[in-house]
Amino acid sequence: MTNLPCTGLLVAAVATVALAQAPPPTSRRAEPPFFAPRLLLRTIDVDRIRLRCGTRIGGASAGDGRNGFATHASDFRIVRQYADENLALTAEPGGLYPAAFMHLATGEPGISDKYSQFVERSLQQRTSYVVDFDDAAVAFDWCFDALTPEVRRQVAKRWSSTFARLSERDRPFEHALFHPKLCHLATALAARREWPAGTPNAERATAVIDDGKAYLSRVLPVIAERLRGTAPTPAIRGDFESDIVFAAELWQSLDEEAWTKLAAGFRDMLDVYLWSDTQWPGLTSGLLHDAGTTAPLRPGTGSSAFAAGIAEVLARRTGSPAAAYFAAIPSETDVSPIRRAVRAMLRIIHGDPSIRPAHRERLPLARRLGNQWVLMRGDWGIGATLVAFDAGQSFDVARQHLDTGQFQIVRKGRLAIDSGDDVALEAIRPRGGEQNIGDTPSDFDLYAASTLAHNCVTMVGPRETARRIGENWIRVGNQRSPPPLPTGVESAELASQRITGRLLAFGTNELFSYALADIAKAYSPQMALVFDRGVLFIQDGLVLVIDRIERASAEVRTSWLLHVPSAPRIDGEALDPALRRRAEGATAGTWVFPNLANWLSCDDGDGRLYLRVISPAKNRVHLIGGPADVQRIPRGSFQGRPYIGGSPRGFEYWLSPAPMKDGANAWYRLGQPATLGDAFGSGSSWGRIEVEAVDDSTSLVFVHALYPCDRRQESPPKLEFERRGETIALRTILRARRYTIVVNPYEPAAGFVEVHDAGQDDAIRRPIPTQIEADRPIPTE
Repeated sequence: MTNLPCTGLLVAAVATVALAQAPPPTSRRAEPPFFAPRLLLRTIDVDRIRLRCGTRIGGASAGDGRNGFATHASDFRIVRQYADENLALTAEPGGLYPAAFMHLATGEPGISDKYSQFVERSLQQRTSYVVDFDDAAVAFDWCFDALTPEVRRQVAKRWSSTFARLSERDRPFEHALFHPKLCHLATALAARREWPAGTPNAERATAVIDDGKAYLSRVLPVIAERLRGTAPTPAIRGDFESDIVFAAELWQSLDEEAWTKLAAGFRDMLDVYLWSDTQWPGLTSGLLHDAGTTAPLRPGTGSSAFAAGIAEVLARRTGSPAAAYFAAIPSETDVSPIRRAVRAMLRIIHGDPSIRPAHRERLPLARRLGNQWVLMRGDWGIGATLVAFDAGQSFDVARQHLDTGQFQIVRKGRLAIDSGDDVALEAIRPRGGEQNIGDTPSDFDLYAASTLAHNCVTMVGPRETARRIGENWIRVGNQRSPPPLPTGVESAELASQRITGRLLAFGTNELFSYALADIAKAYSPQMALVFDRGVLFIQDGLVLVIDRIERASAEVRTSWLLHVPSAPRIDGEALDPALRRRAEGATAGTWVFPNLANWLSCDDGDGRLYLRVISPAKNRVHLIGGPADVQRIPRGSFQGRPYIGGSPRGFEYWLSPAPMKDGANAWYRLGQPATLGDAFGSGSSWGRIEVEAVDDSTSLVFVHALYPCDRRQESPPKLEFERRGETIALRTILRARRYTIVVNPYEPAAGFVEVHDAGQDDAIRRPIPTQIEADRPIPTE
């Protein structure tokens, strides 16, 4: 036992037990071995994997801490248990991974065992491959040496007859179209060695491999540079992340420098989960925007089983502390046995204790994401306030919304919301549903995708007030529609045409976080010449939204929007029916409050949001909403699930700006929907608050103070403000600290935040950033 690491008799005993439990070979063939995996790992990785599992003793790296004997014994038990319990069953999607891994970890070159036999039977039985068959390709590769030659040739021939090649028309945002081609590339890599050079099958496989390498070497670096691996919309996030990580692993099989080229860009891929999760038990999904009803709280939710372990892959490949944070979460939290097993498998392959996880409580409180969203937090406690700001994401997928500059606020509930659930494919007649505008059948997307449905600014020109789109509804005030989506890899110039905003300034410190974006490009030049939106989040609780707008004409009617989950109250009192201008029943309609000098509030869950209009001085506040009656899905797998679908006489999803006389309510009904994600219902809205500028000047400055707090807080903080020319100064007390906040949207020096702590003479003053500050390093545990 000279190869044993110097860990004493205990390790020797464990080694003896582990070797005794390793399955014996069942048959031997005289054919030379082919123990040379190409997908997800290399031959040189096999000894390290066996050492970690405890099925091999000794080795060159036995005592280095990362690759010591049986360091991943618990993960190995998870993989082995799943593989053993399912050997007599039909493989479920992803189910070939554990069995193939067990052959690598316990088998011998060129020798069939029960695991390779299970893979062989499964490959024979699975005659069609549609979307997620990455496990079949990997299992074929890992068990290649032990498969019966006849079966190997049969499976390889079947694949070769259906090979699909990656081309410039393929977009990594469409899982059902993109992932199968990645799987075809994987099968070509695995099966290529089955055919002699020059044969038709070998030439087809080579063409697939060559096209795949060319495509991946062009596309993945672009995603790494432009999006930093962050999906344009949460609905595709799980699949998008797992697809591009799987693609990177395939590229690594073709180019050993692939991850070196991608690591810097993909290192931030999982930041969105870390900064957006407030760990409040009442919130079962992340922030939702754009198409779909899914917004995962954690990584690993993609359709393919491989997705379960992308945090493990990213941690090792990029050194990301955020990825290491999620990789450290126990496998027992995964929702299904197959995902637990695949995640444990990838942890054995990629686990690296030298990559320390992010220290959550010491992270900076604001973060820029690759898709141009900015996330800001009040603290890292459970139920902390979260502010999200869209600083100008690119239009990369179909059905993205006209919502550049929108913000959302969460605190123990969704307080400033993205209005209107995505039901375009669910509230349809074949599924017993309907979509309407007023009394006329129509498309609810006409509301849900519009600027009116988001916390943005609408602008209505004199010609638009009479314009009808279609015959039965009016939609004005929208941002411009971007150019058509490309079919493949586009030039930087074409990509820039789809971007409707750009971040101008960003910074975070011990007092506040701040982001400023130029979003004028989101609007027609006939409406806005200049539009800068700044979001200043004082971490003690106050949020200021500061908009500087140069209108093309004083006749462009401009309104600031805030969508709320419940009926607003004015200084704690219910809405006054005497101030209603349009009404339907006692709880629905439009209310007008000229020159409002009061706090409005709304509630959701255990949170409350207060709103105060600071500027412009000449304003008119409209409240549009109600009755927000709750409907329930009548049948199907989602039976009884509540939602606010609106009504023909309601005002929840009013489809024109409040100053317009005409308008109609968008609404829908669900019958038996097939797919509703974890974030369905987060867009259920009472209605919105509109602040209309009543000013003859083309120059406008909107300043709004928002105060998110616990629902039990019965009053907002006292807030004093004054205007000194173009400068606005605010004074308030937050958590017993006296604040002075000075903002000047027109000056390069944007202002400052100053705070006096009780009992101290010296004040702390921090300037509001005027440029994008470098990201602070992520502290690790």
